[in-house]
Amino acid sequence: MNYITILFSLLLFGNTFIFPQSIKSYKIHSPEDETVEAGLELQPDKYLFLTRHGVFSDTLNMNWWGIFGYNSRLYVSDSNLNIEDSVDLTIPDYYTVAYKIQLIRDTIIILGRAIKTDLSEEHIFFSSFTKELDSIQTGILGIQGNYELFFDADTNFKGQIVITAISGNFEHEHHNLFIVTNNKKELISYINDSTSSGYARIHYNISSNTYHLIGSFSVSFYDTNFCKTQEKGFPFNGHFFNQFYIMPVNDYSYALQGLGFFQRNCEESGLDISYYLIDTGLSVLDSNYIYLPDSLDNAGGMDFRTTDSVFMGGTHNTNWDVTYPPQFEHENHKLVLQCSNLYTDEIYWTTMFAGNGNYMMKNLFVTSDNQCVVMSTFYDWQSNPVQERDIVLFKVNGNGVVTYSGYVNDQNQKFTSYPNPGTDRLNIKTNNNELYFELFDINGRQVIGNKKINDNKPVINTSSLKPGIYFYRLSNPENKTVETGKWIKR
Repeated sequence: MNYITILFSLLLFGNTFIFPQSIKSYKIHSPEDETVEAGLELQPDKYLFLTRHGVFSDTLNMNWWGIFGYNSRLYVSDSNLNIEDSVDLTIPDYYTVAYKIQLIRDTIIILGRAIKTDLSEEHIFFSSFTKELDSIQTGILGIQGNYELFFDADTNFKGQIVITAISGNFEHEHHNLFIVTNNKKELISYINDSTSSGYARIHYNISSNTYHLIGSFSVSFYDTNFCKTQEKGFPFNGHFFNQFYIMPVNDYSYALQGLGFFQRNCEESGLDISYYLIDTGLSVLDSNYIYLPDSLDNAGGMDFRTTDSVFMGGTHNTNWDVTYPPQFEHENHKLVLQCSNLYTDEIYWTTMFAGNGNYMMKNLFVTSDNQCVVMSTFYDWQSNPVQERDIVLFKVNGNGVVTYSGYVNDQNQKFTSYPNPGTDRLNIKTNNNELYFELFDINGRQVIGNKKINDNKPVINTSSLKPGIYFYRLSNPENKTVETGKWIKR
């Protein structure tokens, strides 16, 4: 269906459709696979972005899919999305992937998953900073020898952080876990709940002083002692699933974003990016969805700030090919963003962001001047045979027009390897002569190990290696990873 037909269809629904806008398309920017997980406005001229970087592998245990081999980073940008600084979020002997960033009483809280490099344990990753980005605490929360799989976190009226997770060995029975802490990672309580298990988001309700544990089909209600009081199914059960995002609205309501199934007529149905606004008793106050005919879409974020306008977006036409891991399909995916009234059916505008490559919206947030910052990834499958994404950020004003766009790349990188691709040698240029170099083949076998870099331009002999793709790791004397990347031998 062409865009003229789509435009006509949307106008019939009282919606204004803006023709696809171009955002910057980038080729390979770094030797790592990079994604962006979350972001927020720290102040009007400073934004924070939570990212992860590493080498993608889809051959490992699915419990650690997309996690193994990655570490997290915190980027700082100005309001024009110019990257000003970055903070490395690593813990010795762990891979860290952070998903959640919050500002609580002038403290920046970062939460996620921390997996031991030998895969023997998994715990809650925790890091906190002042608003000036001075580190307060970084470490893990959990019981040694156990698995605590992080899902979500919210803050109660005391300013305590309540974390939801799954506890137990994945091979056996597991159940929900509540971890309560403060901004200094001091453990307040650690509560195992055997009444239910599974994926869950959390929302603390101020008016009723209760916790809502939100699953795929129902909500469990907990009191302040984390005793389960009741469980209620969604009134829209069967029509809406995969609640990716929760948006608190006020003391008595919150919105859930996910995918909604709509049978529009006898010939057309679709999975659309949708939200339901519900009160604390799960009664529906409002709902809306992005109408794109005959498509399979994927939710990518929802937020609002000072007006009744809510920004909601995602990825258009994510017809995942089972031969590729999600987000690495050899297809061109577009991004879509919609602005509507939170309490009525009025849609102000819907727009697409077109690009020559595989785009995936990861999240978004609305700024204090009611502009929307969209966080996405870009996989250039047509030019890059390696599964490797880059981070694309762009900012949209209240009229749906892109005002700034760019990509995130570590501007403070102090390591270079060349030529890449190469043949019989790999040259390394770095300003740090206290590093150790390792090279691994595509199956993870070490082919060159622990070679100390003794000067600022060493040469690694690779003449004995077969042509193919290799991955390198640089570590410091404490065996902490400081750089990873990909090298191709012709």
